[in-house]
Amino acid sequence: MEKVKELMVSEVKLFIVTTKEGRFVRSLLQKQGVNLPEANIIGKECKRPKYETLRILLAELDEGAIIWFVEDRLKTLLSVQKQPDLKEVELFLADWGYNTQKERDSVAEHPPIHLLSSTQFCQDFSGWKI
Repeated sequence: MEKVKELMVSEVKLFIVTTKEGRFVRSLLQKQGVNLPEANIIGKECKRPKYETLRILLAELDEGAIIWFVEDRLKTLLSVQKQPDLKEVELFLADWGYNTQKERDSVAEHPPIHLLSSTQFCQDFSGWKI
C-alpha cells in the first residue's frame, strides 16, 4: 500500500482496473488511508474487457502518455497483447496473484510481457523491466 500512496503524490496517474466491484476497491483503499479519485477505479460495473478500458484510458490521457499495466492473469495480458493499437502499453504479470508457477515461467515466451515481483513493484520503476 505504501507504493500506492507514493504514486498518488507523484506525477504518475494511477488507475485500478479490476474485475471486482469498484465500491469494494474504494472501501479497501479508504481503510488504508488511500483516497483515489472515484474515476480512477474502474470495476466490473463498467462491463467491458480490460483491453477496452486500456484503449479508452490511452485515448483520454495526454499525448505521449505511457501506460504500465500490472495484471495477475496471464490470459488477460495475452488478450491485451493481441490488440494492435495497444502495442505501446507495457505489460507486467504480477507474480503474487491469480497465476501458476507454469504461467510465471512462460512469461519469457510472451515478450514483451515482464514478470513483476512484489519486491520490484515496491521499488522505483527503473527496476521493473529487468
